[in-house]
Amino acid sequence: MMNSVCINPSNTMSASPVNDFPGLYATAETGVFWDKEECEITDDLNAAQVLKNMRKALLGGGHRGPVTFNAYGDMTGRDFESTDIKLNHFPAGEKNARHTKMLEDIVAWAAE
Repeated sequence: MMNSVCINPSNTMSASPVNDFPGLYATAETGVFWDKEECEITDDLNAAQVLKNMRKALLGGGHRGPVTFNAYGDMTGRDFESTDIKLNHFPAGEKNARHTKMLEDIVAWAAE
């Protein structure tokens, strides 16, 4: 079982993006595939804060299962190496390559 959710990683005060994770979904493995270029974070947040915000949003929706995080985009100048986010660096403007990699990773993750 897998879940699909859209989370704003910068927003710490918003409600959960989902009403709840019913039944088996509450403990199902969830993959977060974050297009950093399409869903940017503010410069005042570091990677640890972003990860905390994403986990908080999922917990707020009732999710208690394992989560894997994948980020796609230009990672230049970001401190993401110190977090539990799998990084996929793409220079600015590489939208097609970035989206292709995301789709490949989603399919591979779902197959597991």
